[in-house]
Amino acid sequence: MIALLPLSIALVQPLLTACGTSTNTISRDPKVAMSGDTMSKQNLVQLLQADSRFSILVAAVKAAGLVEVLSGSAKFTVFAPSNKAFEALPPGTLESLLKPENKETLKSILLYHVAAGSLKAADVLAKESIATAQGKSVSVDADNARINASNIVKTDIFASNGVIHEIDAVLLPPSDVAANMTAPASDCK
Repeated sequence: MIALLPLSIALVQPLLTACGTSTNTISRDPKVAMSGDTMSKQNLVQLLQADSRFSILVAAVKAAGLVEVLSGSAKFTVFAPSNKAFEALPPGTLESLLKPENKETLKSILLYHVAAGSLKAADVLAKESIATAQGKSVSVDADNARINASNIVKTDIFASNGVIHEIDAVLLPPSDVAANMTAPASDCK
């Protein structure tokens, strides 16, 4: 009887998923790590600050003046680039963005990583695109667990005011901002 337990679970799990019951997995891409359904008492900014993988994102959020917004009671979904994602930007780009004179550009880029509401991984992957707080939409590739050209690395990191999904590349909005970000480091001022 005990030997049949794994088989029973394997047969019931698709039924639960089809009926809308969360099994805390992304069936489309098993490579994506899940952090669980436990909601933190920390807000989005506090949760990001507590995780060393996001120290550059936290510095950028502070430089863009978005701490108060992401610490408030409104619910948000954050597609959070890791430090490695920021380090992969062209040389000099991050330093340039963090300068006070580039605050609006940085803010626009960061808001392109934020969506209204608290979207779990299953909610994200059920969409073809998601409107961002920046005003433009990001595309969702559910088959490959991607947002635009960025892989979703870890999902469902729950904060008191939303959810974080770690991604492996910085998302650049389709506009002049994105064109400016591909300029060589010598062109950054």
